[in-house]
Amino acid sequence: MNNNGEQVFLYDDAGKLVDELSYSSQAEEGKIIVKNEKGEATSELMVGGIKYGQLNNQNNFGPVIFIGFLAAAILAGFGLHIILQLEKKLDIKLF
Repeated sequence: MNNNGEQVFLYDDAGKLVDELSYSSQAEEGKIIVKNEKGEATSELMVGGIKYGQLNNQNNFGPVIFIGFLAAAILAGFGLHIILQLEKKLDIKLF
């Protein structure tokens, strides 16, 4: 595909045209060309492989928050384990 204008067609298995998108301009650095709600080609910022608009307009944070809390709990448990092992080895009481 060219980066300065083209027309893209999407066909189903039967060969029927399902959707199409035309664009005439080049996407800016770090952005992609997407079809907006009005069916128009627009340029959107990508953040970690996800369209920035998806991050702002939809609630996609549930899994991210869960993974963040899970990672925090694991790290906290690991830190507590290290502290308890140091208490035993040094024969001191920190808590």
